[in-house]
Amino acid sequence: MENLAKLTIDREQCIGCGKCVRTCPSGIFYLDEQKKAAHIEIKEFGWDGCWQQDTDIACAYFELLCSAHGLGAVMMSYLVDVLKLMPDLRNMLEIPENHYFGMMVGFGFPEISYMRGVQKKDELKVHRLRFT
Repeated sequence: MENLAKLTIDREQCIGCGKCVRTCPSGIFYLDEQKKAAHIEIKEFGWDGCWQQDTDIACAYFELLCSAHGLGAVMMSYLVDVLKLMPDLRNMLEIPENHYFGMMVGFGFPEISYMRGVQKKDELKVHRLRFT
């Protein structure tokens, strides 16, 4: 564990060089369209209530919000383990010790467009299955 790399980012001095994106082995940092800041959304809740479900629901709604605004979003649960190994990163992200987080969402402007289930361009293409 002593060999883990340590990466710290000063948000005030971010110039959008992308070094954090290239350097981080876990891929938790993303740059926006203007290459100005790292983007990651971490939904965390206090330990009271339905924290597991609250986190999952909040991330699912955030993914829908990104899609509605033309942003790409990727759900990342493996990064929870990364933050457990790097407590300094958790402090930098200002996640209180008494809060649970089980999912992160990376978001930004996608380089590739995928065909969506709902087609917003062209005419409506509906295929119906009929039993006779």
